[in-house]
Amino acid sequence: MSSRNMDDIAAFLKKLKFKKATFGGYDKADVWKKIDLLQKEYRFAYQAQEERYRALLGERDALLEKAGIDNPFKDILPAETENAGEDIDPKLSAADKKQR
Repeated sequence: MSSRNMDDIAAFLKKLKFKKATFGGYDKADVWKKIDLLQKEYRFAYQAQEERYRALLGERDALLEKAGIDNPFKDILPAETENAGEDIDPKLSAADKKQR
């Protein structure tokens, strides 16, 4: 789905269906799969927001430079992270990741 904002995520959640388990409740593997999909949707939305803000900051920097105004915050922003697509919690063990 590649969510670009919270409205896209809300639409994703409205369409979300869980597989029922044989003896009541929901299939655990299916629930983990859906949680993983939801996490990916949030990641896409976050990355889209980050790109938008970086573009806005770039525009601001260009306008300040054109006006001859020194921007003391220009070098403070970190470079784009190379691990944006990796897990947020590095403490998760390989076994925990496998269960998902």
